[in-house]
Amino acid sequence: PGVGHFGATAALDAAWRVTFREELRERHFGVFQGALLDGSDPARLAEYRRRAANPHDSFDGGESLFDHDRRVARMLAEIETAHATGTVLILAHGGTNSLILRHLLGIELQTARQIRQRNDEIYAVERRATGVQLYEWRNGGFATIESSTLLRAPLAEVVAL
Repeated sequence: PGVGHFGATAALDAAWRVTFREELRERHFGVFQGALLDGSDPARLAEYRRRAANPHDSFDGGESLFDHDRRVARMLAEIETAHATGTVLILAHGGTNSLILRHLLGIELQTARQIRQRNDEIYAVERRATGVQLYEWRNGGFATIESSTLLRAPLAEVVAL
């Protein structure tokens, strides 16, 4: 099925099999989990930024970016094996979505870190024999976009985890 099937309806048909996968949860940020890093505690914000720059840092009991990426890659491989044909809908949070896009589009981890998905953005990825086509939901339908459109400047001062 093509991308047109995505836009046909927002409701889940009873024939769809919905599966919740723990492996597609958001990254755990350890000591920063649930913290609002709005600059009111400059030292804490500086520590988060310093540590977030290291993809191996698990934030004292959380999960490193590399671990999160490996978890998402394993889950995508499992999904691809189970659903070699047809349409698969994956709903996840922004950090996990950027890693899903990283693997589907074949982009580097450091590049994927620049993806900032807004709450109102929906992407569709269509695999073809000639490569991958990326679409974004706009004005009631999907429009073709380039993967470079996803890359945005890093968040400025406010980071909510």
